[in-house]
Amino acid sequence: MRWLAAGGYAWSPWKNGGGLTAQIAIWPEDADLDGFAWRISMARIESHGPFSAFPGILRSLTVVSGRGLALELPDGEYRPVPGVPFTFSGDLPVRARLTDGPVTDLNVMSRVGQATHLVRSVQPGPLAAVRPITALFAIGPCVAAGVGGPYSMRQGDMLFADPGERFELVAGGALLVEIDG
Repeated sequence: MRWLAAGGYAWSPWKNGGGLTAQIAIWPEDADLDGFAWRISMARIESHGPFSAFPGILRSLTVVSGRGLALELPDGEYRPVPGVPFTFSGDLPVRARLTDGPVTDLNVMSRVGQATHLVRSVQPGPLAAVRPITALFAIGPCVAAGVGGPYSMRQGDMLFADPGERFELVAGGALLVEIDG
């Protein structure tokens, strides 16, 4: 297992000045935003504004802190529930509107035809790495057990499991990120 502490993430400002982003993992490792097969990142949304367009990309966004986010989509408004993943096409024009202060979210993206991903909320219990990339993302303080553990995780920490590895979320809430490709 490989543990990444959120305190070690490098945050950089968005081009439009509306927030910050921290890349957690990307494949291929030397890919840029135009050439990745998949990408995991966190974002701090600090003001209203459009999301960057990612044609050909499937996106999953999960609010991990803050409460006041409204996504303006072509077919209406969606208000993400904290801790519940929302998946949408990167082809869509999306605008963020903050309704109750800044929001931090987890973003998982995969390029259609090169990779697929699934993000789901998990509660304490046994887990297994059944996909090539399987990772546990702490949405708050939690404890995970596995090879080299236990791991006392803080919000934003990510624990990557090797394929076939069994592990357990012992306490707290987390997201399970699974990627093929």
